[in-house]
Amino acid sequence: VASDKRSGLIHPIPPHSNKKIKNYGDIDFGIRYKGYCSDVTIPFLIGDVNSKLKKILNFIKNIHDS
Repeated sequence: VASDKRSGLIHPIPPHSNKKIKNYGDIDFGIRYKGYCSDVTIPFLIGDVNSKLKKILNFIKNIHDS
């Protein structure tokens, strides 16, 4: 799980910190099965988030869902 500024990194190394996630983050995971590989990144919002960030995330979600 990456959050805030670190969520923009492709494969972030988690910081050694117990700080709470403020606004947004990504959950990134993958699996290998019988020669196939998958990679999934799921963005999420937490708490009070400004409308610009919500609009960007909804735009990305609409692209993903189409």
